[in-house]
Amino acid sequence: MKPMILSVFFLLAATIDSCLEKEPPPDPNEEMNSDLNYFTWNVLSYTENGLVRDLSILDIQIEFYRTSSLSGTTGVTEWYLVEGAQRVETIYSSDYIVSNEGQCLELENDKLNIQFEGSPSLLRIEGELEEIQVNIVAERRL
Repeated sequence: MKPMILSVFFLLAATIDSCLEKEPPPDPNEEMNSDLNYFTWNVLSYTENGLVRDLSILDIQIEFYRTSSLSGTTGVTEWYLVEGAQRVETIYSSDYIVSNEGQCLELENDKLNIQFEGSPSLLRIEGELEEIQVNIVAERRL
């Protein structure tokens, strides 16, 4: 009798488990967008068409703002020239979409490769932006 009760119990447990809704795996585009948002990114190096730009006088900061409150792959990005602690000028602003498993940042008509180097505190952005080949490395400011 006991083996039969145990068999029924395990069968019932397996049936209930298979009926429960499984949580879908996380969307890598949403994860990347979450990692980008709510931080200021200080540009450590900026290269245009192979020429390294001098960042010793003016700093560049990048910010990403998600357009939906809790999740999603879209947002707005703004890039600033900064002198000391003062924002001097907005040098770039665009809506964006994170795509391609979190590896592509689509800005208006441009698609840039985006990835974290080592940890989510160091960001690399590469590709053609407004017909200029850029290579940017930025560090998340805490």
